[in-house]
Amino acid sequence: MRDAINKEIYKGVDFHDYPDASDGGSLEDFIAKHGIGTDLALNFARSAFCARLPITERMLDEVIAFLNDKNREYAEGEADYNWSVWADNCVHTLRNALAAANIWSPLSVRAVKFLQIFNLAVPANEFVNLAELGNEGNIADYEQIQQNDPQRDALYEFNWLPTRHGALLKTLPVYEPNDLYDTTFRMFTLQSPLRMGKTEHAIKLLSDDRFVKLDANLRYFRDRYDAILAKHDELRDRLASVRGTPYRRIARLHYEYIKTQRVEVSTAIRAGRSARLVNDARVAPRHDEVGKTPDPTNAISMRIADQRRGSRNRPPSLKIPQDSKAGAGRREMLERMPTQDMADRIDCMIVEFEQFGECIKRRGDKPVRHAGISCRKRNE
Repeated sequence: MRDAINKEIYKGVDFHDYPDASDGGSLEDFIAKHGIGTDLALNFARSAFCARLPITERMLDEVIAFLNDKNREYAEGEADYNWSVWADNCVHTLRNALAAANIWSPLSVRAVKFLQIFNLAVPANEFVNLAELGNEGNIADYEQIQQNDPQRDALYEFNWLPTRHGALLKTLPVYEPNDLYDTTFRMFTLQSPLRMGKTEHAIKLLSDDRFVKLDANLRYFRDRYDAILAKHDELRDRLASVRGTPYRRIARLHYEYIKTQRVEVSTAIRAGRSARLVNDARVAPRHDEVGKTPDPTNAISMRIADQRRGSRNRPPSLKIPQDSKAGAGRREMLERMPTQDMADRIDCMIVEFEQFGECIKRRGDKPVRHAGISCRKRNE
């Protein structure tokens, strides 16, 4: 708690009165009762299910502009933020920030009570929605893309589609046991109690290497891109420009986009192979070097070569900032920070949703046995 205060994570934040406030509603009291497990030390209170989606720098600019406008509204204006589980919660903010970059459609906040039912934002549901969009959405049918407003606008404005290579899923299990929270499994998901479709689909995605491991993901999308390009060549209508078609522009943009993605994914696969070869060479010395003291200059040269290779081979559209310093207060604006050149990763904006779970088993991983929001233990 003291570390969070010293880093000024809550700088410039004024708190509403809350029912269980004590010690005059001090910052220490708020962090102890409400900050831990929500603002910091998240995995003390819940398992985190994360959906990673690579976006372009121009799209990130739109996300930052949305968040800065919202921040400014409360920091400099007369508006106060009143959290509402139904009408205006943290997932609404995240969903609408992504919608500002045409990743998907926005959800209304503070709508008329009856209409707000159709604009609920549930963390578990939004995690599944983003996982489905990033891995299973349509990228083959440009006519369908034309009818989908966010996808059409994203392709026209940013040359980008949400279903793409590099969209990965990751789980971070709750820390247990701990003295702060009861980690008994509690899951909050809006779904049919009979079918449990959201839960089952999430387990299916999280158990598939194509959606959790980068190398498998890259190969999967390479094959998808190849299939789209092959079908395009087979079905190409050479007289379409003569006859006229409402899909002429998007067909051209879509074809060029898929070709570009195919080149990017091939480059990433080659970079991954090169990185593995370098790593193998680093950990497997030659026979004539066994027993010799390693030369530190060799390791430095190898590291420099890795960084140069990464900056040269990484697809440009996947370079976005993710190393910014945490702890800005509500009066401070967000800024893009430069990424580090690393050959073994694809930079991406990490969109993190919490509250979801089941016992999920994958090769080489321990099962995630508890997830969801946990309840704070009460003193007897």
